[in-house]
Amino acid sequence: MAPGKNGAARSRSPKNKGLQRVDASPGDTNWLTGAPYSKRFFDILKGRRKLPCWEKREDAVNMVRNSQSSVLIGETGSGKTTQAVTQPRRVAAMSVAARVAQEMDVELGQEVGYNIRFEDVTSENTRLKYMTDGMLLRECQTDPLMSQYSVIILDEAHERTLATDILFGLLKEVLQKRPALRCLVMSATLEAEKFQEYWTDAPVLRIPGRMFPVETFFTLKPEKDYLQETGTETLVLPLYSSLPMNQQRRVFPPAPEGTRKIIVATNIAETSLTIDGVVYVVDPGLFKQMLYNPRTHVESLLVSPISKASAQQREELQ
Repeated sequence: MAPGKNGAARSRSPKNKGLQRVDASPGDTNWLTGAPYSKRFFDILKGRRKLPCWEKREDAVNMVRNSQSSVLIGETGSGKTTQAVTQPRRVAAMSVAARVAQEMDVELGQEVGYNIRFEDVTSENTRLKYMTDGMLLRECQTDPLMSQYSVIILDEAHERTLATDILFGLLKEVLQKRPALRCLVMSATLEAEKFQEYWTDAPVLRIPGRMFPVETFFTLKPEKDYLQETGTETLVLPLYSSLPMNQQRRVFPPAPEGTRKIIVATNIAETSLTIDGVVYVVDPGLFKQMLYNPRTHVESLLVSPISKASAQQREELQ
């Protein structure tokens, strides 16, 4: 399936020809740019071939081609977000777009781009666009039929943000008016049966993600100083939504030899971010959320217990 202009993915190629375009051999030229593939492309391709999602490419393409709406359940680390587009968080939209641009061996902002609040990194050549659900909802106000897209992928649907829920309702109406439009709903922990029913018996494709066993340990009491307990030289990096993009990228490279990398993150690390080399995840079982108090008419940032789905997402970050 050849991606179309401005984030649309148009199935104008012969069957399964699109699958050939995500694979390549030395000496091949990039079908998007006409230039030879770089060494970095083949280094990344070697890792992509090991992802569980790689073996399910044909199944996913055929499912989307043959069904107007479909559901993909892929565990964390399966490669669903980059190998298959909306994201619930800006950091995910930016980082995933940058990663996919590298995988396709193109410049970010050309064939692959992203659109978040106050930052539109796209062009007339953009074929695949990552954006927050809020930005897609804003586009719907000026283009109710989403006419510039032919495939819309809603990722991390289990988060059930207000914008995502509204998009579900709008998309269901748009699909009735545009039979050629395709919608793919993706998640790692989604209750597939409920979404199948909502999307009128949509087909479901399940992709495993965990390629190794994960042990869960419970502490009786928190440590006073987690850094001291590591007993090694540490590199501590923060990760939160308002952190500048160049500092967010620092969490991805491996730590220097002999150094333990510790990433202190908000719950933005739960979705669409797979960081290589993670051995331990310390999960307090809590998160901060903005809640409106109807009595005082103000919003407050309160510490609340996480959901079971969030706990599963955190567990699968390893």
